[in-house]
Amino acid sequence: LGYEAVKEILYNQKSNPNRISIDFVDYQTKNAERIELFFNARESEFVKETGVFVCSEYLRQVTFGGGSE
Repeated sequence: LGYEAVKEILYNQKSNPNRISIDFVDYQTKNAERIELFFNARESEFVKETGVFVCSEYLRQVTFGGGSE
């Protein structure tokens, strides 16, 4: 963006390790006041035959914005 747009990042691994909240500085983004990131369905596996560690997770983003009025 070329300017400071993030006001605060909230993460509490004790209460909910699957959620991250990002609050934006007022009037610095066009369509969001805050976004919530949710991480679920984490899996990991080590494949002995190839020596490869594989991991995956599902990410969902929810965007919150003010009304136009």
